[in-house]
Order: sequence, then structure tokens, then C-alpha cells
Amino acid sequence: MAFQDDNNESSMFCKRCRYNLDHLDTDACPECGRVFDADNPKTYRKRPGFPRWVRRMGKAAAVVCILLALAAGVIEWQYQSEARAARVLEEQGHSVQWTDEYEWKGEHRWAANIPWLYHRLQSVNNVLLQGAHSPSPDATRILSGFQKLESVTILDSTRSTLPNEFFSLSQIKHLTIIQLPLTDLDIRIENLTSLEYLNIHDSKLTELPSTIGRLKSLTILYVTATPGFTLSPEIGQAGKLKHLTLEANNMLALPEELGRLQSLMSLIISRNQFRAIPPAVYKLAGLQTLFCADNKISKLSPDIGKLTNLRDLVLSGNQISSLPAEIGQLKRLTDLDLSNNPITDEALIHLHALARLQWLDLSKTNTTAAGRAALRKVLPYCEIKPDHPQPPVQNSDFPAGTINWDQAPAPAP
Repeated sequence: MAFQDDNNESSMFCKRCRYNLDHLDTDACPECGRVFDADNPKTYRKRPGFPRWVRRMGKAAAVVCILLALAAGVIEWQYQSEARAARVLEEQGHSVQWTDEYEWKGEHRWAANIPWLYHRLQSVNNVLLQGAHSPSPDATRILSGFQKLESVTILDSTRSTLPNEFFSLSQIKHLTIIQLPLTDLDIRIENLTSLEYLNIHDSKLTELPSTIGRLKSLTILYVTATPGFTLSPEIGQAGKLKHLTLEANNMLALPEELGRLQSLMSLIISRNQFRAIPPAVYKLAGLQTLFCADNKISKLSPDIGKLTNLRDLVLSGNQISSLPAEIGQLKRLTDLDLSNNPITDEALIHLHALARLQWLDLSKTNTTAAGRAALRKVLPYCEIKPDHPQPPVQNSDFPAGTINWDQAPAPAP
């Protein structure tokens, strides 16, 4: 290495490599070749100083410290901005929450008041507005400045309509409205072009606006605990809808246009007043989950066999006493709930063809222990409630809770 002893009495060192230039007969550094003049102090160093690699590390450390200081300043600025926002909007009666993750994930959640007019604030993507007059036009205008806002929840308000400014929030993907006396959802909801998830719970809404089908990104729709609600025919235009929940609305019928939703995978219509499964449901060839619990259904149509992709079927709490033979065509069915129905042993014979059935609830039915025992012999891998015995011994090559279908017995003819 070119760096030499620092404790000597030399007064000349090479500017480039710190080599000791004293007592040399040449005017060039023997280490790096740099020319120097012993009579000109500007051409050499009087002290060896630190090696070049040490100096470079020092510069890098200085840059890192500057960047850390800038980052700390930005964080402090944002904190102070939010603190000022808390004071401003708290005076207006707005109490909100936001999260770094989506609200239903429940991660990194913390509560505060809505940020103030800082349109470049990037951290907020989930806002909960709660209060008698939420969302106010002022609060809505503030939200329009949040460039990463994706989810808005409105809770416990007295507003019967949403303010005009709300429909300018075209960036939001998730909208939840809970406990609002909402009587009408403005047709301008079509302006929320990014909306993927819409949840309306405990409102006075009677129907969805005619423009609901123009929400081309909508994949999940909930309308629950809204007595008097009817589903409008325009729902048939929501071609990307995958999950539809219409629960506890006292509904009597569904429009035929529902059958156009070939992308629909899950339909929940429990706790209504249906006397039969609506005919439009049987046109949903891609349906995998169907919940029709706690209605007034007394008979299943043979068209149930058309739902060949069905995996979960819940019919508990109805008035069903028999089953059509076509239910045996549901070859992919794994979970079936027939509890709280006057089902008898005679109906169980139509379940023999369901070789993939893993869970069957016959609690509070008119079936007998002997009838259920006979069914277990045909479906040994199915957990049948009530009085379910120990599960059959599994192949050691398969973990507990799984089924080796290659060794499962064939269904009875």
C-alpha cells in the first residue's frame, strides 16, 4: 500500500497516493508517477492525510446522513399536517379512521381524524366517515385530493342522499354504506368508474339505480338488512359481477335478467321470503356457492341439476320435505346443509350419487338414525350431522382431512 508511516518527520507526500517523497533523487513519485516540485508546496502534501478509500467512505456516509435527515423531515411534516387536520375537521364533527391496508384485512389499523387539505398526501387509502352529517360536501372535497384513496365507509349518518361532490371520487374501489336512511342511490354512481365493491347495509333503499350495470369493474355487491328492497333488471348488465349477497331484505322474487351474469360464482339470498329458488338462478352455469337459508322454500325444481359447478349449497331453515332426483347431478358438490327442514329418509336416496360430498347437515330433520347410517355406508368420506361417528381410516399417503378419490368407493346406482 502506498500509505507510509505517519510518525516520521517527512514534510512531503504525494498528492495522489500519499507516498513519502522525502530524500528522493527524482521529481516524480515512484509509486504512482505523479510529478512534483520540492520548491513548490502546491505540488505535494505536507501531511499524509487519510487514504482515498477512507475519504470516499466518509463522503458516502455524509450522503446517507443527509438522506436520513430529509426522510425524517418529510415524516415530521406529514405528522404535523395530520395533527392540524385533526383539529380542523374535529370542529366540523367528522370522526374517521384510515388504514395502510384494506379495512377487512385488519392490519396496521389506527384511528385519527381525516387529513386536511393536503392533496399530495399519499398514505391514506381507506377512510371511515362517521357522524350525523357524514359525508359533508366539505369532507368530500377533501377526499377528492387523496390520490391513493381506494376505500370509503360511511357509518351511522342521518343523510338520506349522498352529496353531489361524492360522485367525483372516481378513484375509489370500495364503498360501504352502513346504517344510513338512504332512500335513493343517485344515478351518478356510474361516475365511480373504478368501483369494485359495493356494500349497502341497513338502509331504506328500495332499488339500485338504472346505471348500476354501467359499473364495469363491479365484482362484489352486498345489499343486506334493507326491507322492501327489490333487485332491478339492470343488474343483468353487470357482466363482471362475481359475488352477490341479498340477505334479510324480505325479497319475494329476482329478475330474469339475473341469469345473464355468467361470471357469478357466489349468490346469497338467505333470510328472505322466497317460496322457491327463483328460476333465473338456474341459468347461472358458473355458480359455485348458493345460500338460500331461512326462506319459505317447500320444493326444489328439477332444474337444480343444471348447476353442475355448484360446490356449496345451503337450504337450511326452509320447508323442504323431498328432493328431486336431479340433485344427484351436482357431481362437484362438497357441502350441503339441509338442516331445519322436514326431510325424510326417502329423500336421502337421491344423495347417493354425490360421491364428492364431504359435509352434510341433517340436524333437526325428520330423518332417522337408521336412514343416516345407511347413507354413511354409501358416502363413507362424508361427515353427516347429527351423530357422526369416527371418520374412516385414510390412506397414509394422504394428510388428515383429505380424501383419496382414487380409492373412494363408487356411488351406489
